[in-house]
Amino acid sequence: MRCPSNDDGTYDIGVHIAVISYFVKPTLLSTTMPRRAQPVSTLSNKLSLCSHPHSANSGKDCLAFPVIFTMIEEGKATNGWFGHTVVKQSAQLSFANAQDAIDGKVLGGIPVHPGHDASAIEHDVKILHRIAKVLRDHRAKSGALFTETPKSAFTLDESGRPVDCDQSVPNDTDSLVQ
Repeated sequence: MRCPSNDDGTYDIGVHIAVISYFVKPTLLSTTMPRRAQPVSTLSNKLSLCSHPHSANSGKDCLAFPVIFTMIEEGKATNGWFGHTVVKQSAQLSFANAQDAIDGKVLGGIPVHPGHDASAIEHDVKILHRIAKVLRDHRAKSGALFTETPKSAFTLDESGRPVDCDQSVPNDTDSLVQ
């Protein structure tokens, strides 16, 4: 994700959704089985088709449906574009890495593909965070309700039965991604 400043002080921000359906063979019956769902990251790793934040396939081309917004830092979109693109991930950031960048820590330990550098990625994450915060503030002033409910994650055994449960409290990175 790259959001360089344009000459007029706006930012181009792209949200790219991977096109996985191209690689899935059609069937006559499509169902979702409880405790049998295939996470997108697992599917993309098996097919080696796309860069996913938790994937080992960073740096590979990925077909995507993007929306690219031109925004001012005050959170107003001045333009938007929908289309088809091929994207290539410049680095793999975990939620913890992104939170470190928001907190002002250095991302020196993450591998970055040639032509990119960690300090530029830190800068971009901070800009995205500032814009996302302005957008959340606008929504709150308009009456949106935000809940800070901890998320539950269950660990399942081989038979699909829960064996453990963990909770996490949302942080700035969770809000940024949302």
